[in-house]
Amino acid sequence: AAFDVTLACSGYVYSLNILKSFMAVNGFSKGIIFTCDPCSKILNPEDKNADLLLGDAATATLLSAQGKFEICKTAFCTSSQNYDTIIKRQGVYLSRQQAGI
Repeated sequence: AAFDVTLACSGYVYSLNILKSFMAVNGFSKGIIFTCDPCSKILNPEDKNADLLLGDAATATLLSAQGKFEICKTAFCTSSQNYDTIIKRQGVYLSRQQAGI
């Protein structure tokens, strides 16, 4: 199975929990999370300060029943306050302020 979880930085934490649950329910002993954040596509290329904190990145994480670490119970919550500051609109770059830096 493969699917997309588009949640910016929190996507990794959500993905860990989704994969852990998916593995438990289906009896899988291994699973892989691939992440990719092409921030350069949504940030202003002239804002070099944002590049330092929000550069492009990718990872691959293997979850295994024989792993060394355990994914603990996670508390999830959502706040709708200032929701409009993180909406990427067509033709408009995100600013450092919108990105929280």
